[in-house]
Amino acid sequence: MGCKNSEKKIPTKKQETDTVYVLDSVPKTRLILSPDSTFKFIKINRNYFMYMFDRVDLSFFTTTGRWRIEGRDLILNSNSDSSLPSVDVRLDTAHNLKISTFRFYDIYNDSIASWSVDYPDGTSADLGSDMRDHIFEWSEDMTKVNSLKFVFTGYGHWKYSSTDGLNHNVSVHFAPLRRANFFENAIFKIHSDTLIDSSRKRAYYFIKKVN
Repeated sequence: MGCKNSEKKIPTKKQETDTVYVLDSVPKTRLILSPDSTFKFIKINRNYFMYMFDRVDLSFFTTTGRWRIEGRDLILNSNSDSSLPSVDVRLDTAHNLKISTFRFYDIYNDSIASWSVDYPDGTSADLGSDMRDHIFEWSEDMTKVNSLKFVFTGYGHWKYSSTDGLNHNVSVHFAPLRRANFFENAIFKIHSDTLIDSSRKRAYYFIKKVN
């Protein structure tokens, strides 16, 4: 019975919607299965020690590839392509602003925060004392400062350099790096509306089908 129920949630070539599974207690880590037998895996797990140890293997990432069904197993194989994290910077071109405001977003368009803001003279602004990312918005007069460096969990460092000496409202949209060959014949056990990652013993729960 479990297998039959789960098969309804595994996409088929006849349907036109993707199927989304979410890692238990980690809503931004998702496995998205498409009807054409391709998948996208998004790993955004909060880990506050990423920055201190600069662990690349703990960075947020995505991986894409192909999936297939063998009995009650879902098999994933990642593609061999990779890329660095991408940043989409959008400037408000309004003139005569007295100050620049920086805001940051992830691929879900949710606000994300920086650990600290570093200035060219070597000083650093760090609000609070818990060593966690907490700067969701930052304001600075960029007519007096030529650059700022922001430090993020899972994305590393991002530097803004003023090219015109003016103030702007700046929206920064981050996408994780893309990892090659992350899954190699990885087995996910199918149980009703749940997929169990056999190697990592983590559960992914069906949430929806999306266009």
